[in-house]
Amino acid sequence: MTYDKKILVEAKKLRRQGSSLIQISRKFNIAKSTASLWVKDVPLNQKIASKLKNRELIGRQKALEILRIKRELEKEKIDFNADKTVSHFLNAKKQFWQVCAALITSVPLKFRGERVVGRLLGELF
Repeated sequence: MTYDKKILVEAKKLRRQGSSLIQISRKFNIAKSTASLWVKDVPLNQKIASKLKNRELIGRQKALEILRIKRELEKEKIDFNADKTVSHFLNAKKQFWQVCAALITSVPLKFRGERVVGRLLGELF
């Protein structure tokens, strides 16, 4: 695709003023790689290069912070599901013992020997 010379000149001017490749690509609605090709021969002075590098570092720090927050949210989600599972297990265990108690009390007294109750429970579970 060919672009008007005025756009190329404007892109180079923006780069000399300290605009990033992303800013240039957004302004002209082009790919970042195209913006890079357009301005690759534009020398940056030390101050502007430092400013762009600083902006890049700030962006990386923000990205790391976002990843940290996402990890924390995922950990909270896992902890919540684990708590829910353990709670369900404990409730099931409580119900298990309630069923056992009901079975034991329903067995006549003369059959409450260990073997009989053990067999009953073994058949159930």
